[in-house]
Amino acid sequence: MSAEIPVVLSCAGDNVIGIYHATDTGLHTAFVIVVGGPQYRVGSHRQFVLMARSLADSGSSVLRFDYRGMGDSAGAPRSFEDVDDDIRNAIDYVFSVNADIDQVILIGLCDAASACLMYSSNDPRVAGQVLLNPWVRSIQGHAKSYLRHYYLQRFVQKSFWKKLLTGKVSVFKSAAEFLGSVRQARGSGDLDAFVTSESRGSFVSRMLLGVMKFRGPLLFLISERDLTAGEFTDLCKDDPAWRSAMNDESVETVVLDGADHTLSSREQLDYVNSYIVNWTRKKLLSNNR
Repeated sequence: MSAEIPVVLSCAGDNVIGIYHATDTGLHTAFVIVVGGPQYRVGSHRQFVLMARSLADSGSSVLRFDYRGMGDSAGAPRSFEDVDDDIRNAIDYVFSVNADIDQVILIGLCDAASACLMYSSNDPRVAGQVLLNPWVRSIQGHAKSYLRHYYLQRFVQKSFWKKLLTGKVSVFKSAAEFLGSVRQARGSGDLDAFVTSESRGSFVSRMLLGVMKFRGPLLFLISERDLTAGEFTDLCKDDPAWRSAMNDESVETVVLDGADHTLSSREQLDYVNSYIVNWTRKKLLSNNR
C-alpha cells in the first residue's frame, strides 16, 4: 500500500506541485511522471493519477508533477524544450526522500515524452524511459501524416462516401483541404527551410540525439488512433537516422491497437500500466532489491 504525499518543489523561485506515491518495499527504482502541456488531473488526463497509483501498487515509489507554468504549478507558461531544471528538481526530490532509490524511470506523454528524451542522456540517475506518443510536430510532417492517417482512411470508409453522396460533406471544401495538405507535404522553398531550421533542426534533432546517447532501455508506446503518434511513426520510417536509432536493441516499440492519444479507455490504460510494470521488472528490477 502506498501513501500519497503532496509535494511543493522550488524551481528558479517558482513552486512546482506534485504528488509523491511513497512505498516502503525497498525497491531501488522509482518512477517520475512528467506531466506536460496545458493539462489537468481530470478528464482524459486522469490517466496520470491512475497510472501513478497502479505503478505504486506494484511496489515502486512514484512522483508525478506539473512543470512550471502548467497544471497546478506556478510560473509563466513555458515550452517543453525548457524544462530540464524542472525534471532535475523532481528527480532530486525522489532521491532526497528515499535512501533506497538509486535510479529512476521517466514517463512522459506527447511533449513531455519529447522533454524526457532531450533531458535523460545528461543525467546518469535516469535508468530507463517510457515514452507515449512523442511530439515531433512540423508543418510538413503534420501534412504528410494527415494524408496517410486521415484522408486515406476516410476514402475507404463507407460513412464518408454516404455523407458525400447525400450532400453532408462538401466536395469542394474536402478537395481544397486535401490539395492544401498535398502542397504542404511536398514542401516548397521557404517552407522546407522553415521545417529544417526551426523544427527538424531544433527539438526533433535533440530528441534523436537523446535516443542515440541514452544508455538505458527505451520503451515507446504508440497509440494506433492518434495523429501525433502517426507523425512520430512516419518520422521513424522516413528519416534514415531515426530509423537506425529506433532499430537499436535497447529500444522497444509497442503499438497500442485501438488506443487514442490519452488512453481514455480504462482497459487500454490498465494494459499499458501492466506492460510498464512487466517491462521494468524485465529490464531493470531483476536484481534490484
